[in-house]
Amino acid sequence: MGKRSGKRRHGDARLRVIHGDGRPKRGTTVVGDAMQPLMVELRRALRADDPWPLLGWLSSMMLAAQAPLPDHQEPVGMAPLVESFIGVDLAETTAALSVLAVLLDDAEMVTDIEQELAHRTQPMPLWLRGLRETRVHDARLMDMPDDTGQDLLLGLDWSGGGSATYVVYVDHGRGTVVRDAFPTPVSIDVVVGQLRTIEDPAMRGFDFDIEQLDLADARALVGEALDATTEAQIGRA
Repeated sequence: MGKRSGKRRHGDARLRVIHGDGRPKRGTTVVGDAMQPLMVELRRALRADDPWPLLGWLSSMMLAAQAPLPDHQEPVGMAPLVESFIGVDLAETTAALSVLAVLLDDAEMVTDIEQELAHRTQPMPLWLRGLRETRVHDARLMDMPDDTGQDLLLGLDWSGGGSATYVVYVDHGRGTVVRDAFPTPVSIDVVVGQLRTIEDPAMRGFDFDIEQLDLADARALVGEALDATTEAQIGRA
């Protein structure tokens, strides 16, 4: 899965907390009052029937950490959150760190996380243990008459069983940008089957064509659309 940046508040700040022999400081199992809401949300996401709630929650935290602050201050970055997760040795924080080790692209931060995870003993779901090996295996492009955009369906299989689909709506009318994107916890074949059996009266006349798309072409389309979306957002800032 793609990685996202997790910048620190200061460019030369260090996440690593040196303790004794140089390893990251080991965590407690006691959760402070300030972290209780985070633990509740993490616990709920970890116990969900599919991986998307946990992945979505952590992705939203990463986006929030990168958001600009008032008066041109630097974004908070992911370091404080990662430090707090390293400091509490529970299944919820182990799950969060396991996801962040895959999503973050800060090499030092990922190293700190992996060093901490080496000491953790809580059992994790198979999909989470194999998250780094998760790959898109199927891509299909859906065109609808009189629509300037296309829906790109990306199918993937979780480690240990189970399938999922990520739907990306690419709007060519606005310069090939991503206008919407969302996950669904069912396979790509199920998604296509559901689309073909829509009986909602509001969707009368709903018609579409679906074609198989080479994975490299799908990656290129998403990359182009994401780059254009970023440029458009910068232009509006």
